[in-house]
Amino acid sequence: SAGQYFTTLHTSLCDIISCSVSRSSPELLREWLKKAEPAEELGEMPKSPPKPKNGSKIPEPQKPTKGKEIWLAFQDVAALLTNLLSQLETFMFAHKCPFPHVVRAGAVFIPIHVVKEKLFPKLPGAAVDQVLQEHKVELRPTTLSEERHLRDLELKSCTSRMLKLLALKQLPDIYPDLLNLHWHDSIRQQLG
Repeated sequence: SAGQYFTTLHTSLCDIISCSVSRSSPELLREWLKKAEPAEELGEMPKSPPKPKNGSKIPEPQKPTKGKEIWLAFQDVAALLTNLLSQLETFMFAHKCPFPHVVRAGAVFIPIHVVKEKLFPKLPGAAVDQVLQEHKVELRPTTLSEERHLRDLELKSCTSRMLKLLALKQLPDIYPDLLNLHWHDSIRQQLG
């Protein structure tokens, strides 16, 4: 099924990244972290970028992309990521989503629980929230009937906060950054 295919792609991506990290020497891992975090090292965290006037895309803070270049070069990662993102596009257009979801005004929304507990359970929630903030993603509260519907699906014990809704169309934007966090996290664990 589409859901299994998506999960397989996602699991493969996370596994390849973790395995590549665990097979690398501590020196190489430190080298990667240095490349990925030059701003942090010097304590010069970029301030939030000024808002552009005409609503054009804000250039992303430079930090995450540096790490991405490293793990995107791992074997098969780029191809798997492309497949996974096109799979998400398909879910949006077909309005068929393998996760618990609600449809509002023709758009598919998934509870943030899916991202935090299903896709990236090892990542600290605060780190995921940070990515959402960087992308200016707003989670929307569920209506009572949507909450009932989601709880009936499989999220009985979920808190209302975890049921807040993320527009599925925003997942392709934040997904690579979440993978980047997973990569960082794997390195930190490896280095202890």
